[in-house]
Amino acid sequence: GVAAAQLEAAGLIVRGTSGAYDRFRHRLMFPIMDVRGRVVGFGGRSLGGQEPKYLNSPETPLYTKGQHLFGLAQAKEAIARSRTAVVVEGYFDCVVLSDGGVANVVSPLGTALTPEQGRLLKRYADRVILAFDADAAGEQATLRGIDVLVELGLRVHVAELPAGIDPDEHLRAQGRERFDALLERSAGIFDVLLQSAKHRYPGGATEDKVSAARFVLPTIARVPDAMLRSEYVRLLAERLRLDEHAAANHLRRQVKR
Repeated sequence: GVAAAQLEAAGLIVRGTSGAYDRFRHRLMFPIMDVRGRVVGFGGRSLGGQEPKYLNSPETPLYTKGQHLFGLAQAKEAIARSRTAVVVEGYFDCVVLSDGGVANVVSPLGTALTPEQGRLLKRYADRVILAFDADAAGEQATLRGIDVLVELGLRVHVAELPAGIDPDEHLRAQGRERFDALLERSAGIFDVLLQSAKHRYPGGATEDKVSAARFVLPTIARVPDAMLRSEYVRLLAERLRLDEHAAANHLRRQVKR
C-alpha cells in the first residue's frame, strides 16, 4: 500500500534501466532511529558477499546521517545516568556491546563524528570514550572525533584496543569485566595526541619535535578552557623539550584562527 514514489523518496528502492529494485536486497537490516525512537533510515550488511559490505540509506527528507547516532534512542538513559557515552565504529560493535551490558554505547553510522552528533551526545554526557578500531582508519576517526568533541567542551578519552581487535570481538573473547577495565584505562586526549605525533615524527631532531608540536597544537587550540589549554602547552613543552613561551605563542595564533 505504499506508492513507489514514496519508497524511492525514503531510499528503499532505486530506479535502474530495467525498472525499480530493492536497494537493500540480500542484506541484514539495522533500523536507524532518531533520538525519539522513530525509524528514519536503515543500514544493511551484505549477506552474499556483495559490495559494499555495509550500505546506508541515502539522505532523504527524513534522514541526514550526520545528525543521528545509531543506538542513541536505546542508550540515552544509560548515558544520562553515567554522564558518559562510549562511541564505537560499527553497528555490530554497538549491538554486541549493548547486548553484553555496556548500555551507554552508540555509533556514528559509518562516518566521522560530526558537530551535530557531538551536540546530541552533549545533551546526555559530560564525558565521551572513543573505542574505535586500532587501525589507520580508526586512528583518523579518533583524531577527528577528538577535534569535534573537545571543541564542544566534552571531556574525551580513548580506549586503547589491541591491534586487529574490534570492540565486539574484545567483549566476546575477554568478557564484560575486562572490557570495563579497558574503558577505565582509557587515555586522555593529551597522551593520545602526543603518541600519535611521535609515531608520525619519531626522530629526536629538533625539526621532528617542532613538527610533533605543530601536529598537537591545533587540537589543543580547540579546547574552550583557557587554563586547560595553558596546562597542555606546559606539558607539551616539557615532554618534547621545547621552549614553552614559543609553543604558547604558536597556540595563540591557532586560537585566533
